[in-house]
Amino acid sequence: MIRKSSFTLLLLLLFSFSARAQLIAEDEEFIAEYIIQNKIPGLSIAIVKNSELVYSKGFGVKNSTTKEKVTNKTIFQAASLSKSLTGALILKNVEQQKIDLDTPVNTYLKDWKLESKNKGSIYEPTVYQLLTHTGGTNIHGFRGYKSTKTPPELLSILNGEVFLEPKIVVKNKPNTEFDYSGGGYVVLQKALIDINNKGFTEQMNEEILQPCGMISSFYSVNLNESQLSQIAIGHKKNGAPLESDYFQYPQYAAGGLWSTPTELTKFLIAVQKSINSDNTENLLSKESAKRLLERPILENGEKPTYGLGFGFKIDSTTNEIISLRHSGANVGYSCFMEASRDGKYAYIIMSNRDFAKLSGIRQRILNRIKNN
Repeated sequence: MIRKSSFTLLLLLLFSFSARAQLIAEDEEFIAEYIIQNKIPGLSIAIVKNSELVYSKGFGVKNSTTKEKVTNKTIFQAASLSKSLTGALILKNVEQQKIDLDTPVNTYLKDWKLESKNKGSIYEPTVYQLLTHTGGTNIHGFRGYKSTKTPPELLSILNGEVFLEPKIVVKNKPNTEFDYSGGGYVVLQKALIDINNKGFTEQMNEEILQPCGMISSFYSVNLNESQLSQIAIGHKKNGAPLESDYFQYPQYAAGGLWSTPTELTKFLIAVQKSINSDNTENLLSKESAKRLLERPILENGEKPTYGLGFGFKIDSTTNEIISLRHSGANVGYSCFMEASRDGKYAYIIMSNRDFAKLSGIRQRILNRIKNN
């Protein structure tokens, strides 16, 4: 008869082996060498298989000066991975009948309205079009604000009252082209605040982060001492640390999330379960999951490979969605996540280097997933 303590130890050993089985020593050696060659100070990875976290590990350092090691609990800026969570939050509001995806966003805006750049044209993109980057709005991405400075208020950003970016406007006729726009997501951030009379971070905590069990993830521009002790600071392309440690992004909906790969797997698993099962306790309803997998159709008939906060990997033969994915790049940080449509796998990579090349590690992970 196996004693309880021995049985528990056996389970822990088995779990440890399972958690390490996805990337073998050879893979880890490759990653350790890869980040040195590509001047990536630190990096963290999490892998999911069949809705279970099977691998989670940090590589390199949080700070190239102090040499403090990255762990699987180290927090990074998620950059544009934030857009996927924003898409889910919008869908939660759709389920609560607060938002209609096909209604012009100006319907939901109170003390600020989205205007057209050309005063002779009146373009009113819908919520759906802003989510799918087909709304014609400007500003691809934001440069952020040094942590040593006071960031501007949301209205100042929308009105272009800061020197970094112009006013957010509709520059092209909606639904005529796919034009990636972080600006459109900031408009949606304002709409959510106006609809619910509640801060964006509070809404995200209640509707997405807490239900997914993402207890270490947060949106903030003024990090407290506890948060500062957990983050990997940002680094330049040459691997040198940012003078201000990190940049602030009050454009929360577009790129303001702080998280870890392990935490983000919880969100991806919740999305995969919403797509592949009918459980009423899923994060998203079946109807929301269906819309999540829609590809917009432009006026010319083209179908961009981007939906409600996720990009899509498409099978070239069947034209069906293989996976949902997103990359992210804030000043000092780069990341990528991918989740298979069928729920069989997901993985996330987060790093603390500006525009880090992650393609080699992505391919290594995919190769290992397919071989296991």
